[in-house]
Amino acid sequence: MMASISARTKRAVSAWRLVGVFAANIVFLPAFGETVLWRAGAGNYLWPTVFILLLVHCFIDALDGVTTRSSHAVIFVSAFGLGMLAGWSNENTGGAGVMVIIALLLMQKYTTDHPLALWQFVALIGQIIGFTLLLLAPGNRVRSRLMTHDSFLHRLISGIFEVCTSIQAYYIYLIIFTAILIVIAAFTWLPQRDVIISSLFLVAGCAAIVVLIFSPIERTEGRTWFGGIVFLILAMFTATAHHRAHVAGGIVVWVVTLAVSLFAIPQMLAGTIDLFYMSRAVQTRYTTIMTAQQNGKKTVALPAYSYTAKTKFANFMNWEITDNAKASPNFHYRDYFHIRVVKQP
Repeated sequence: MMASISARTKRAVSAWRLVGVFAANIVFLPAFGETVLWRAGAGNYLWPTVFILLLVHCFIDALDGVTTRSSHAVIFVSAFGLGMLAGWSNENTGGAGVMVIIALLLMQKYTTDHPLALWQFVALIGQIIGFTLLLLAPGNRVRSRLMTHDSFLHRLISGIFEVCTSIQAYYIYLIIFTAILIVIAAFTWLPQRDVIISSLFLVAGCAAIVVLIFSPIERTEGRTWFGGIVFLILAMFTATAHHRAHVAGGIVVWVVTLAVSLFAIPQMLAGTIDLFYMSRAVQTRYTTIMTAQQNGKKTVALPAYSYTAKTKFANFMNWEITDNAKASPNFHYRDYFHIRVVKQP
């Protein structure tokens, strides 16, 4: 999806671009195991972002004049449903998605002669409704009340510090490189419309990250940054889109892909090994619990994991049990295996 959006061409996406986007996701996506590999995490971050990108893809096609003018009910129901799924994602990414869709609508209205289709408004309405329901969800209010103990000013200052510190530590070079690449592309190989789209993705990515300043929790680099980084990667590769009249963009794709691949390959190897050993440690714990369960025990004392994950591919599994059987994650084992779990002395 990301490779197709960033290619900005009706031709088949090149394998080189696919490799580059894949490698960039490996290198830059935060908490990769928690947001992509973990089933619950993927449901909260990966798949909602997929719906947002699918909606963006549809609107970019409409911007390019590749769309349907059909008024069939199936089109409207599908557009509304996709919009709802895209809006009902997570707070910062969902908001960035709404911003991108509105900007694309305005671009189509004022920079092209392609008329706006009714399904586009239906999709946008669905997206806004989904995003509004997300913001009004009771769980958000409960979590905010439980996590918020300081004054607004204190939270704002600490939020600015945490977000800015994380940007400087992890993503400042990605942001600067992408901005410079867009400027160079604007004066060489990239058409004006694609420059605007690439810039839009850059702004959306930065906005999805910066808005975390107001979040009561998870403001430092982590899973809540997922959607913002996806937009930054999109911005970088959209700036490398090229057309047959310009070969410079193709050369840049090769250079960027080669560079990120050199970082991605060792990360993938280390992550795969890390996942193997951590999964084996988790499976050993599960076997111990099930054996105690089969022997009729009501309580089982578990030692610490025999292995501790070290990479972002597997460190989400480093969730150790505590001395309190009623605390998290102990009670999760109890609910699933129906046996009391405590930490071995």
